[in-house]
Amino acid sequence: MLLLMKNTSDEVALSEVVGFVLLLGLIVATLSLYMVYVVPVSGREAEISQMDRINEQFTDYKFTLDNIRTSVQVNNLSPVMTSTSFNLGTGGGNTLASGLFLYMLQPASSTATLAINTTGDTFDIDSSSYHSIHDSNGEFPISITSLEYRSNNNYGIQQRYSYQLGGVFLSQDDGVTNRISPLISFSRSANDSVVVHIVPVQLVGGGSLSGNGPAQVNTRQRVLPKYNISTDPYLANTWVNLSFTSADNQTAAMWLNIFKDTAIREQLSASAYTTGSVWNPVSKRTTVFIYISGTNPDPNWKDVSLYVKRADFYVALNSIAPELVIPPTPTPSTTITVTPTATTTTTVTTTTTPVLPLPVIANFNGTPRSGFAPLSVQFTDASTGPVTGWLWSFGDGNSSSLQNPQYTYPGTGDWPVSLTVTNGSGSNTLTRTQYITVNTPASGNIILNAGKDAYLESGGEMQFRVTGGSSFIQINGVTYTLNPSDTVRLVVENNEYGSIYSTSAYISEFSFNDVSFYQNGAYVNRGAVGSINVNGFDQYQSTLNLFMPSASVWTSFSVDGISLINGVSSAAIRITGLSSPMNLGPASPSNVYYSGSAAGYQILGPQVTGITPGSGVAGTTVSITDLSGMYFEMGSTPTVKLQNGASTITATSVSVVSPVRIQCTFSLAGAATGLWDVVVVNPDGQSGTGTGLFTVTPGPLTASFTYTLPSSTVVHLTDTSTGGATTWDWDFGDGTPHSMVQNPPDHTYTSGGTYTVKLTVTDGGVRSSSTQQAIPIFIPATHTTTLSASKGAYIESGGVMQFHVTGASSSIQINGVTYTLNSGDTIRFVMENNEYGSIYSTSSAITTFSFGDVSFYQNNVYINRGSVASLYVSGYDQYQSTLNLYMPSASAQTYFVFDGTTLINYEVSSAAIRITGLSNPMNLGPASPSSVYYVGSAAGYQM
Repeated sequence: MLLLMKNTSDEVALSEVVGFVLLLGLIVATLSLYMVYVVPVSGREAEISQMDRINEQFTDYKFTLDNIRTSVQVNNLSPVMTSTSFNLGTGGGNTLASGLFLYMLQPASSTATLAINTTGDTFDIDSSSYHSIHDSNGEFPISITSLEYRSNNNYGIQQRYSYQLGGVFLSQDDGVTNRISPLISFSRSANDSVVVHIVPVQLVGGGSLSGNGPAQVNTRQRVLPKYNISTDPYLANTWVNLSFTSADNQTAAMWLNIFKDTAIREQLSASAYTTGSVWNPVSKRTTVFIYISGTNPDPNWKDVSLYVKRADFYVALNSIAPELVIPPTPTPSTTITVTPTATTTTTVTTTTTPVLPLPVIANFNGTPRSGFAPLSVQFTDASTGPVTGWLWSFGDGNSSSLQNPQYTYPGTGDWPVSLTVTNGSGSNTLTRTQYITVNTPASGNIILNAGKDAYLESGGEMQFRVTGGSSFIQINGVTYTLNPSDTVRLVVENNEYGSIYSTSAYISEFSFNDVSFYQNGAYVNRGAVGSINVNGFDQYQSTLNLFMPSASVWTSFSVDGISLINGVSSAAIRITGLSSPMNLGPASPSNVYYSGSAAGYQILGPQVTGITPGSGVAGTTVSITDLSGMYFEMGSTPTVKLQNGASTITATSVSVVSPVRIQCTFSLAGAATGLWDVVVVNPDGQSGTGTGLFTVTPGPLTASFTYTLPSSTVVHLTDTSTGGATTWDWDFGDGTPHSMVQNPPDHTYTSGGTYTVKLTVTDGGVRSSSTQQAIPIFIPATHTTTLSASKGAYIESGGVMQFHVTGASSSIQINGVTYTLNSGDTIRFVMENNEYGSIYSTSSAITTFSFGDVSFYQNNVYINRGSVASLYVSGYDQYQSTLNLYMPSASAQTYFVFDGTTLINYEVSSAAIRITGLSNPMNLGPASPSSVYYVGSAAGYQM
């Protein structure tokens, strides 16, 4: 008995231990699941909330500085100090857990870095009035410094907020966006001139704080000296260029979008500005720019006004607190301390509560959304936020800046509508495609007969009340009785081919594969309609639309007895509101026949809504991968064009991929920069236009020029630069003043020699290019000379002989190749080495020029180099020469006469002699290592 009791006690104890272990395991498993799934989600939510607070704090900071800047500029106050708090990191969760292990149930706290950083990016402002002093006064470009908050966490919320140049920006994995745009605006004024307003805000300071807890940013406005461009607007500008340079391509792309969006939002004329980007392979930085030149064709007309109000702020960071306390989101408030000038001892403290602009979100309504042409639609703005500007696009090329415009559509079509709303903090756009449908009314009978695709559009309905007995419908294999007084509704659920037959008294056919059947308002069934018989009906209503897509086949279409199409046509046709009596039989992929009543119709040509890519560089070829729109004709080759005023570029390799997509290629050789319309014309002449959808940007800026020599000392220069040069700087290489016009007047040199002419061009902005050419200038020889000696003499390396051919049948053989020298050609020979050889010429012909290494140029173009075997020039003029004959020192018999004066008379002489500028007529024959004989003209000599 005692043994039995002992065993029972042990079993109970063992059971209790096992139960405790199981319970402990369950608790551990539950806590593990909580830590794996609940804690990270809680931490992520905490970090998202933290970044939302940072967004609000940066927004507060931006508008606080704006208020200070405005107050100082208006009231001439200085200095002004403000303190702003930023919360670094989340500081963990709020589970209220306690105990040794339960702290693990809190999400890990995140940390952050708050820093004043010099990014290496620059912002530049340049203008025609400011250009000459732009680089000398040191005011621009601005080296950008930013206040940055960078989160450090384990929850995948890797974001960086920054304030720079008066704007707030957000950087994350998918790029850089501007949350609040910098203070840059463009506006149109009288005569399409442009006013540019810029407020560049620069931060001065440095340092960083890292960790977890609250930090304080103290900011005081810096008193600026009087800047040449900042205190007064420059009204006399022919151009203004804004540019941003960064090593980060995403940041550069964002700034390019800021420039473009600002110009589009302010509705600048496309011809008034140009945007673009330039990659510098040396610095590995991208510069984006907007070049604003106005629209007046007179290059001297100054129609761009520039207003710049620069502001600088000193920024200092206070030490981070040891622990984080996350306060509730405060009402935005700022304390500004104003210290007047030294002559006053009063300190005034003012507390302000700035009203921060909320984001704007576009929204709108239009009434009615469908009807017959001309259709008047009242559009109503339903946007949220403090909207200050509206821009409506009605889809047919027309627009309005009214808040609630009324617009009348004159023609049929399905029209997209977009609304862009703006305020001082940014903009937002809402686009609704096929928002307005405009039909042409039909009062009687419509007949359509064509050998192509047609179908009932999805969503169309037919409804009627049954008035006759023995009526029924079979749908999805089930037959339903239709009783008198029943209301029947049939909804076409997909684009459907099929047949309808009805008279004013009965309906005997409605054959479609996917139809929803409603009886007395209740859904009954859905599927293929096998048969229908309605022996009487009234209260007929219909939104059935028959659509025939674009395809070039024979088509007959008449309305109320008037023939609208009778022949091959690619027009798309929509017949709306099909009504009894009607005969649709059948609408199929290969043919359609319809005769009956309808509410209206549309004859639809192609519509163009977009193009990808949306831009191309002038002078290049661009392949269009997606010209999007509607009603493009499959199986045809439409004409696709770019149009800019009277200029047209026709696409090649046109392919209609689908009714909503075309691919093609454009050659932009010679294309003007700016916005171009995209036009699609079907073979039957139906056309559609997308206004200003494609942008031609400037090609690479490349300096080049050509020259001619009207006389031996005069050069005529012609600019042939490409890429949109707007400024020119000619350096003639002789120390005379530069010329700053595109094609300078003919330039006269006062002495002979080879001059390096350099041309530097710019586009008025960040791009420039230079090129140079060596131009030989010859002073005509006026002296006669004779040299005969029993010792060596040669023509010196680098000597040039140039002339203009006037006679026929002239030729040269050089390096084994014979070339024809045509009348009017300019010929140049260059001695590439010290050369022995022969020359023979008269005042009218040149018959010998025998040397071993000569470069041959024809009309300033290099042709060949080598030994000249023969030369015959039957007539020439404009002769020029820098040929020098040199006889080194050697003791031999010499005879030398210059201008009739005998200088050495058949005497043994060791004199070295150089005869310069050999000129026609002359006989050098030959100059060799052992003898020389020369009779002819020369520019001078040395002995």
